[in-house]
Amino acid sequence: MSTAAAGYRTERAISIQEEFKALTVYDKIKETFKKVDCIRFIPHRQKSPAYCQCGLLRDHHVPECVDGDPDDVWDPDDGNYTRHSPTDAFGELEFQGVWTSTRAKYIRVAHDTPESDILHLLTDIWNLPLPKLIIEVTGGAKDFVLQPKLRRVFRKGIVKVAESTDAWILTGGTNTGVMKHVGKALREHTLRSKHKIHAIGVVSWGIVVGNSELQEREKKQHARVRHYRMTSSMESNRACLDPNHTHFILVDNGTTEKFGVEIALRSRLEKLVSMRKMDPTASYHIPAVCLVLEGGLNTIRVVLENITKDPAIPVVIADGSGRGADLIAYAYSKSDREGIIPPEHEKQLREKIADTFPKDAIRYDSLYDDLSEAMKQKNLITIYRVEEEVDIDYAILNALMKASNLSQPDQLKLSLMWNRVDLAKEKIFNRKLFLDDRSLEEAMVVALVRNRVEFVKLLLETGFNMKEFVTDRRLEHLYNSIQNMGESEPCPSLAVLYQQADVILPKNDNGCHTFMKKNIDQVIQYLLGKGFTFSDSSNSEEGRDICSKCCSCFSCLKTKEIDESSSGGFGESDKYPFNDLFLWAILTKKFAIARLMWQRGRGTLAKALVGGRLCYRMANVAKKKYNTDAVDRLMEETKWYNNLAVELLSQCFQEDATYTCELLCAQLKNWSEQTCLSLAASYNHSRFIAHPSIQFLLNDQWYGAFSKISTLKELDDFLFPTDKSREYATDSCSHSVTNKNGTGNINFDRSFSMESDTGKSSSLRRRTSVISLGSLGSGIGTQHRRLAFVTSEAEDLSEKSFFEKSRLLLVAPIVKFWISTIFYFLFLMMFSFVVLVDLQGDIMMIEWAVTCTIFTLATEELRQLMMMGEHGRTTLWQKMKMWASDKWNIWDLIGVLLYIPGFVLRLCSVAGIVPAEEPYARILFSLDVMVWYIRLLDVCSVNNVIGPYVNMIGRMIRDLAYFMVILLVFVVSYGVARQAIISPRSKWKWSILGEIFFLPYWQVYGELFPDDNFPSEENKVYDPSLLGYSIVTMIMVIFLMISNVLLLNLLIAKFNNTFNRVHDNASEIWKFERYRLIMEYSQKPFLPPPFTIVIHIILLIRKMLNCCRAHVEAPVGLGEYPMQRLYNFEEECTENYLRQQALKEQYSVNNRVQRISERVDSYGHILEEQHQPIINNRDFLKKLSERVDSIDKSLQHIVEHLKTGGSSDHKIEHEQSTS
Repeated sequence: MSTAAAGYRTERAISIQEEFKALTVYDKIKETFKKVDCIRFIPHRQKSPAYCQCGLLRDHHVPECVDGDPDDVWDPDDGNYTRHSPTDAFGELEFQGVWTSTRAKYIRVAHDTPESDILHLLTDIWNLPLPKLIIEVTGGAKDFVLQPKLRRVFRKGIVKVAESTDAWILTGGTNTGVMKHVGKALREHTLRSKHKIHAIGVVSWGIVVGNSELQEREKKQHARVRHYRMTSSMESNRACLDPNHTHFILVDNGTTEKFGVEIALRSRLEKLVSMRKMDPTASYHIPAVCLVLEGGLNTIRVVLENITKDPAIPVVIADGSGRGADLIAYAYSKSDREGIIPPEHEKQLREKIADTFPKDAIRYDSLYDDLSEAMKQKNLITIYRVEEEVDIDYAILNALMKASNLSQPDQLKLSLMWNRVDLAKEKIFNRKLFLDDRSLEEAMVVALVRNRVEFVKLLLETGFNMKEFVTDRRLEHLYNSIQNMGESEPCPSLAVLYQQADVILPKNDNGCHTFMKKNIDQVIQYLLGKGFTFSDSSNSEEGRDICSKCCSCFSCLKTKEIDESSSGGFGESDKYPFNDLFLWAILTKKFAIARLMWQRGRGTLAKALVGGRLCYRMANVAKKKYNTDAVDRLMEETKWYNNLAVELLSQCFQEDATYTCELLCAQLKNWSEQTCLSLAASYNHSRFIAHPSIQFLLNDQWYGAFSKISTLKELDDFLFPTDKSREYATDSCSHSVTNKNGTGNINFDRSFSMESDTGKSSSLRRRTSVISLGSLGSGIGTQHRRLAFVTSEAEDLSEKSFFEKSRLLLVAPIVKFWISTIFYFLFLMMFSFVVLVDLQGDIMMIEWAVTCTIFTLATEELRQLMMMGEHGRTTLWQKMKMWASDKWNIWDLIGVLLYIPGFVLRLCSVAGIVPAEEPYARILFSLDVMVWYIRLLDVCSVNNVIGPYVNMIGRMIRDLAYFMVILLVFVVSYGVARQAIISPRSKWKWSILGEIFFLPYWQVYGELFPDDNFPSEENKVYDPSLLGYSIVTMIMVIFLMISNVLLLNLLIAKFNNTFNRVHDNASEIWKFERYRLIMEYSQKPFLPPPFTIVIHIILLIRKMLNCCRAHVEAPVGLGEYPMQRLYNFEEECTENYLRQQALKEQYSVNNRVQRISERVDSYGHILEEQHQPIINNRDFLKKLSERVDSIDKSLQHIVEHLKTGGSSDHKIEHEQSTS
């Protein structure tokens, strides 16, 4: 109850806070914004005396209204005629019509409201972000017809420019004229995109149809949603609001049915917003532009005011839209460079004015003066023609660039803010204008932070120096950029990743989180895991301190002095800038930037593997936060990077198999000294490991010196070479080896060691190099878990001695595997003998042999633990986690721990401490021998048939564990109820637990125990035949139905699903497990247990000697020049891969369908344009026919009238003559 009460109190507190917030906003709006009412009735001189000059009837005025002098002129700015009172119309509109309902915010304000209050309303109360551009759309207020092509270009362009620049579109807000065209464009955009465009309609309150429905009738402070139904008004001086706008500012000056009331307020608002800076660090303000379509006399006046005000607003005229826009375009074309209209064109312009506005002859002179004045600011006017190849959005932004007179850096920043890379190319880079390094670096920062991928590409293509750009301080700035921008970071955020990695997130002086480079390193180490370290991290320093005080020789693996050039990731940001930015982009969820950074720089194959791992671990973190959308997005990126790694590896293998093998095994200094192969293995990338190129490597590693030996004769030639066999070995160097690539073979003509272009290469010497850096026979010095495929020099095995060749044969992993397997079977036989015979008496020799074997197995596990990691740069805890990631190591640990207490009890029984008859030692030995027999499954996994089944067993055991938890619930519930009914008078004893658990459990398998369902004599308190037996039988039936029918079938279905999943990927899974097995036996000493103890003693002595030395041998790897050649090869393969992907995308089905769709649309528009004149002609003929019919009717009426008039005149004359 306390929890429920606390929850209720919390919900109540939240609701009270929301109500208080809404109340505060309500009072603030009421206090700030006013409406205007007419308080003095002045009869209208022209319309009707019943109407006031404000446009309202006498009855529609406020009660305080008084009659005024009929000779007065009503003035809305005069306080004697109007009054201001708190606004009564604000909230949210819901448009209802044919389309789905849309909502928009609205408010009624006085015409003299300060523009700062309006801006405060938009940004702080309605939470609109400040725009990066203001687009004022003006023109015809009444409906007009646009050319089909111009209509299409306008709708597409206005949406594109508003979407790319996050602009505010200011219009008249009604569903007529140019505003209607804007609304339809926004409607089409809303149906196909989630990006919201802010369209603000500034409307005169008095001309809105149904404005009385928007007023507040009851003082409800929360329910402020008004339903607005659009109707076709028969009144020509009123209009409906457009349903596609997002905000409405209804300007009131007390008048009704008067247009233009809002113009002054809209102009002041535009000026105020344009005075604001687009960015706190920017030196320029928010630009504004005016777009003109059609329009009348007032439109021309608005254009003149825009280009002559301070600051001036550039204007874009859509030529061909009609009336005022065409007239301005005509004057523009006839004026000279200074904007003066020559006398020979003055007459033509005046005739054009007369043809455009035939009913306004009295204003021709003032209109001509306005056009002449506007042409003097010709540089602020841009004429857009449909025939031009550029889109109207480009024309709008180009007009702003032309009128702004900004410097090149500011133009680049402005293009970045607008996300218009085409504008930057045209205005800056194609003209080869000079930009200093600081401007380019600032532009790169903005492009990275705002996820402007195309701009990053453009800067890189122009030769941007990324090495000098990426520094430690710059990286920290990039990591802190998201919270500085105030944007919400997608899940999982960096703060969440810090929390998961147990890294303390520091704060600056302002209390904001600060992401430091060293902490980011620790987060990446946590995400990549399994021994991935940064050499400059705190872990390495801690390892060095421990090493100086440690007495254990195995801990001295951390004493190695790592050269600064081997730092990973952020170790030297100027050396691997693209890797650092790649990690930054993934951690900040800028996946498009990450894909671009993957293409650049070195190590694309390793970056693909690391990218997949990072996204996978981040998806797991998001799963803990129950953010399914983030999980799906991250898993999509994981799948993309995993596929990318496999496809790129296939591309490299097709290009050159030899270089691919070296690329897989080369140590990567910038990735924790690991190799691509070790990265893929540690990240469980089974598809990558199953690739033919890696299997080719594994075959060489598995067979060792037996790679070229298939018959006894070849073995004899290998051990005892003759002159003929040496000659044959030399000739075979130029031969090729069959392979599954595109050419059908692998050619080894290239120098495999790559120390020089003319170095010798042969398959025999190559395989010798594999053996020469294998496990080194005794396993001494083997501390790098990597395939020793790459060497610095090729050796000729024919020159080796017999003992050296014999050693090379013995250290082959396949030989070590079979030797270990044979001795393991002997160990099992001995252990089975121990547990089967009587253990009384002294310890037998066979028991000592078993004990020594298990002890040696334990020391081998300890050796594997201490040799984990790359070059001793991992901590002991990391080594333990890496060691425990192999489940067979845990199984070995269980076997050792079970044997130790059993052997101790055996010693105690021999010493007489424990009676010899006690079976405890035998019981522990019996359980332990089961563990070691099950360990045979690991040996069987080397087979390609049994291996997948072993994997199936492991996965099904995990499924069974979850099933047992569910089954336990029903077993306990049934067992407790059954025991309580059958034995109501039982005293507590531990055997009751057995009756609760075991009897129901055995009933699942068919042992029903019907006799046990009756209570015993001492527990009989009621007639069992009537109550107890019936109840127990009933719940047993329910229990058996659920457990036997439902749960067991559910378990079978789960097993079937697991079987199908593993069976579909059986080959891939087996190859991955085979890699683990080969690597394990490559690291093992060639002597089997218990003789391995000799190797361990030698290894211990060597490590103790190395611990006492001041210098430790540096890790073996390729030189700088061979690595450079490998990187060049990888870059070439990456370029070829990207080229092939581009071609596939170009000729993909989706792109073909899209191109066909675009063609069909273009043909449809062409047909529409061609059909438009026919429709116009039909309309013209129809009107002409109507006029002819009207004339014909008039003529008939005249003829009838004349006939009637003629007969009347004749009758009058006849009467006169008769008289």
